Amino acid sequence: MRSVPNYDCIHDNWTFVMDNENSITVNVELMRYFRRNVNHWFKIFFHSICPQLDNDPIVLNLLTAIILFTPNRPNLIHHEAVILQQQIYTYLLKRYLLLRYGRDSESEDKLRKLLDTLPALKEVSDRHRKNCEETDPEVVPFRLLRELFDLKSRGDKQGDRDHNIHHNLLVN
Repeated sequence: MRSVPNYDCIHDNWTFVMDNENSITVNVELMRYFRRNVNHWFKIFFHSICPQLDNDPIVLNLLTAIILFTPNRPNLIHHEAVILQQQIYTYLLKRYLLLRYGRDSESEDKLRKLLDTLPALKEVSDRHRKNCEETDPEVVPFRLLRELFDLKSRGDKQGDRDHNIHHNLLVN
């Protein structure tokens, strides 16, 4: 989601600026090497959201909040509070679009089109997550990524075992 402003729908690539003189361009076709047709779903999502986003960082931030406050997460303790937060951010997006476009009909249409892009994002996310879950944890370079996708490498297991031994020594 956060890479949408970097995406060029005409050439189907992302451009990431590294500094004043350097940038990296990554074509979506690179994703064709991933299982589950991820590149196709990336294209569907980006081609649906880019025209609606209009490179507006406020819309991007509000959509990000709406996505983060999803009540469909497992083991959620305060389900109602999460639903309320998502509704608040959706309302804020609706009000912002009304201020930006001035007419109810245009802002409502824009809101509907923006929210209609989210199922494609969920499809991309689900497919990408499944691919990551099936990836050998040893090839995932960052411990944080392994933790986010609940992947355990031998190094992580050793670290967990060392932590448990240290914890047991302190407790006993």
